[in-house]
Amino acid sequence: MTDLFTISLLVSVAACGYMTGLVVFVHLVHYPGFYYVDKSRGQAFHNFHTTNTGYAVGLPMIAELAAAVGLLIFAPDSTMLVWAAIAAFLLLLVWLETGLRVIPVHNRLAGGEMKNDDTILKLVQSNRNRTFIWSLRFLILLFMIKLLL
Repeated sequence: MTDLFTISLLVSVAACGYMTGLVVFVHLVHYPGFYYVDKSRGQAFHNFHTTNTGYAVGLPMIAELAAAVGLLIFAPDSTMLVWAAIAAFLLLLVWLETGLRVIPVHNRLAGGEMKNDDTILKLVQSNRNRTFIWSLRFLILLFMIKLLL
């Protein structure tokens, strides 16, 4: 059982570390860069962004979700179960932020609002919570590794 927990933890750290790095880059560079896209090509740029982002995040997000479930199932003791539950809750928050706040703004941008700087600002702001939550989740997973050592 402990071996499956360790594997789940390593997959969690790898996937969450990747997603944390990516979301920080997106938050600091990519989304603010939307302001500088030629507004006449904004929709084409946004379509390019969403299609290719799916390739970059799809597998890591699925791996992160599967590994989070593994941490809950294979937790070797109550301490690890509590930390696994906290990490899983944070992942749930990331998915909720994505589905309820970030995707609706992307849908507005895809619908022609790439010319609207207020909508781009809303995208940057809606990504702030995900950046914080993923970063916190990554630190918790690293702490869980420390507990195993």
